[in-house]
Parts: sequence; structure tokens; C-alpha cells
Amino acid sequence: MLGRLSQIATFYGERATVGWRDGRAVSSVYETVEAEYRKIRKGITLTDCSYVGNFRLEGPDAFRLLDRISFAGLNRLTLGRLLPSYVLDEDGGLFCEVLVADAGDGYRLVSEGADPVRVRALLDATAASGGLDVAIVDETQTQLFIGLNGPYSWELLKSLIGPSAIGLRALETLPGNQVDGILFAVHRVDKAGEYGYLLQVDHDYLLALWQQLLEVGRRFEIAPVGYEAVDLCKLENRLTNIHREARSAAHVLELNTRVLVRRDGSDYRGRSAIEKALSDGIKRRLIGMMVEDERAAQPLIEPGDGVYADGVRVGDIAHCAFSFALRRWLILAFLAVDYAYVGLRYQLGGRRGDCGVRTVSAPFTVSESLRIRPRQDSYFDRKARARTWDGGRMLPVKTAISRPHRYQNIFFEDRRAYRRTIA
Repeated sequence: MLGRLSQIATFYGERATVGWRDGRAVSSVYETVEAEYRKIRKGITLTDCSYVGNFRLEGPDAFRLLDRISFAGLNRLTLGRLLPSYVLDEDGGLFCEVLVADAGDGYRLVSEGADPVRVRALLDATAASGGLDVAIVDETQTQLFIGLNGPYSWELLKSLIGPSAIGLRALETLPGNQVDGILFAVHRVDKAGEYGYLLQVDHDYLLALWQQLLEVGRRFEIAPVGYEAVDLCKLENRLTNIHREARSAAHVLELNTRVLVRRDGSDYRGRSAIEKALSDGIKRRLIGMMVEDERAAQPLIEPGDGVYADGVRVGDIAHCAFSFALRRWLILAFLAVDYAYVGLRYQLGGRRGDCGVRTVSAPFTVSESLRIRPRQDSYFDRKARARTWDGGRMLPVKTAISRPHRYQNIFFEDRRAYRRTIA
């Protein structure tokens, strides 16, 4: 147990609730999920991400190895940028999600959703079976990650590393940063639906960097948050959660992801299952639903409960949580394709009773980060701006997309990111 307990969880001890993620014990909640959720949506937060796998691949066949396990084609991979993808099981299900980076003299693979020991075993087996000349360096224990999330997280970074933090676009990486003698790399990943970064630091300096961020961020009212609040933000923004709904998918195509499937070129792990699914037709699709009753007290809804139309079971709940912003239960369910449309009403069934739900478009909410202009706004003038921006509320999608000039004050790069979230 002690060998699997993260440094940060050890530092907080009984002041935080510890949970298991990818074979490592990290903090799931520090205060309450609601308080931490609101901090992610309105301020700046730190998350212990030392559970993710971290591998460096070098040698003449490093690219070929990655190409054999990556669901997404790596031909779009460019220096200094990250490419999101999945690693599949042979049956087309999700093994883990990955970020692939071209480091110039090699490649980096950051994994989440599987114990890094299993990821390393898969890399070794794939290299051996293909006779590939590649050196796999497991840096999971030597190079760790801290998550930095929130609509003003860029401002904290700016105070640490300068204006380059503002210019860092989604899925770009910025190595060679330093604060108080601690070297770290910054990867912008936006994993909680707000401005979001992974800070990569040497194992020996992980806790020192965490404490330094807390110290510098004190004037921003920074707070540590656990992975449960991050999971709720992912749900609201319809970002695929490899630890939740992805585990219930028969194959990756049911998830409506924004990762492009490869139909030509080299073979990859799970390809035969994906080609068969495409040939046979998709039977289910993941779709978002909202409980219509706006009361906080609702019958407990559980993954695995059924979704019914006129008494006929048409789907299964994959993930659900209560939204503190919308004051409703939000649900992700796999529905038969003939029923997977927006604006339809169904009933949830299960041993705890029934309630009415309505299917809605993605995302459930519009992120605060889409309102922020890093070159003009600041955490310290947010209250004055909130009086002119709908009272500072997060708006449901229907309200947000029905307003005229909905892209006002949003930079072009963020507009494109916003459009990609609409399913």
C-alpha cells in the first residue's frame, strides 16, 4: 500500500479522502465535491495526477510501435504538440487513453485508464511480436504530473513563467520552465472543460512544486481538489471519462468521441473489431440526459439501471452525477440507435424507482473559460465583470447557443474548440 500511495496523498494524510486510480492511491476529495467543483469552475485548482503512466520511446521503430497501438492515426503528430488517442483491447473496447508527443529525439506516451504496469507490458509485447527496434523507458516513477485547472489557471502560470503561458494553445507543450529552481514542463490539455494543464516534474521535486504552487497561488485563492470533482466537470462538458462511461462501452465507436477512426494505412490493435462494428452498424450510442425535476433530492440513480420508452428497455445508464450548477441529475446512457436523439423523453427504471428524463445536446454547460479573455481579464476583476455577464452564472446549452453573438469576446482558437464539443 505504501509503495502505491502518492507523495501528495501522504502529505495530506487524513485531511483528504484517498481513492484508487490506475493502481495508485491518490486523493479523491479534500473538502467536499461541491466546494471543489465550484472552485474548478470559477477559480484555480491543483489535482494530484501522479497516477498517470509516462513512457519515453526511442529508437528507429519508436513511431511504428506507437502506430501499432494507437486508435488515431499519428500522421498528424507534429513537434511540440500532443495528439490524443486511445489504445484498444482486441475486441475494440477501451484499454486506456493516451497523449502522444513528438519530443524531437523520441516520443512520449502519457497514459490514463490502466495501471502503468499493464501499459508497459503491452508496449513490450507489441515491440517483441513485431521485432521492433525500440527502447522503452518507463518514467512513471521518475517524472510525475500535477493537474492545474480552472478558468484563471493561465494567470497563475503567467505569474510563474511569463507571457508564454497565455500563448500556449490546446494540446501544446512548453518544456524548460523553472520556478524557485524547480524545472518542469507544461502541457495544455483542458481535461476538466476549463483551462487545464499538466505540469511534469521530477519525482524528487513533486511535493516541492505542489507547495510552491499553493504558495504563489494563495492570492488567487487556489485550492487542491480531488478527482471526483474533475470527473463531474468532465461529465458536464461531455469529455469522455476513461474511468467511468468508457468502461461500459462494447467498443470505442459507441462513445461518440472526436478521435478519428483509421480506415486505411497500417494495422492497429483492435482494428478487426472496429471494422466489423462499422460493417455491422453501430447498435448503441452514448447520449446525455437530464432529470426533468429540478429538485436536489432525487431517487438514487446507479450505473446499470435501465432507460425505458413506453415500458420497453432501450438503454442502460453508464454514468451519472448531480450537477451543482444546474441543480439536476445528469446522466450518460447507451441508447439503441433508434432512440439516441436529442429532445426525447424517457423513464429511468431500477430497484429504487422511476423518474422522467430528457435527452439533451452536448455539452450540458458552457465553460467559464469560454468567457475569459486572457489578454484583458483577470481573476481579480471577475466580480465586476460578473455583473455584466449574466450574473456570473454558467448557462445551460440551450440558453447559451440561443443568444445572439454567442462567440463575442472569444478568441478564434477557442471558438473552434467550442464547436468541437457540440454533438
